[in-house]
Amino acid sequence: MAAPIYDPRNVIVTYGGQILTGFADDTFIEIDIPDLGFEGKVGAYGEGGRVKKNNGMGTVKLTMLQWSTSNDVLSLGFNADMLSYTGAKELRIQDLLGTSLFHTPGAYVKKWPTKSYSTAHEALEWELEFLRVSAMHVGQSQQL
Repeated sequence: MAAPIYDPRNVIVTYGGQILTGFADDTFIEIDIPDLGFEGKVGAYGEGGRVKKNNGMGTVKLTMLQWSTSNDVLSLGFNADMLSYTGAKELRIQDLLGTSLFHTPGAYVKKWPTKSYSTAHEALEWELEFLRVSAMHVGQSQQL
């Protein structure tokens, strides 16, 4: 049996229909949806139940190389939002070698990344926020 394959080059990110490139090394995408799912509760006599949480709000952190042209795409999205409230754009993250997929119809840049200048490479961490998820599947890598 062949080992599963994961290749970061096959993780495709699109924001507003534009493919983002120039991600930093190590963790370059982080998706967090803190409240989507269920919460259980048990009373004093042991009766229990669960409540479905309908809050699909969350964040996506994208860590970009400081020279990535995708920083311009994200900057333009933030500027558009600040000027005319038009920065919420479709965000799609997909592993082409596996089955993992994330999609939201309206992600927006929450704030400017911290920017520093030094004699070494400094990555930029962009935080995007979304109000709902239309697709989320954490799947497996392909067997080759």
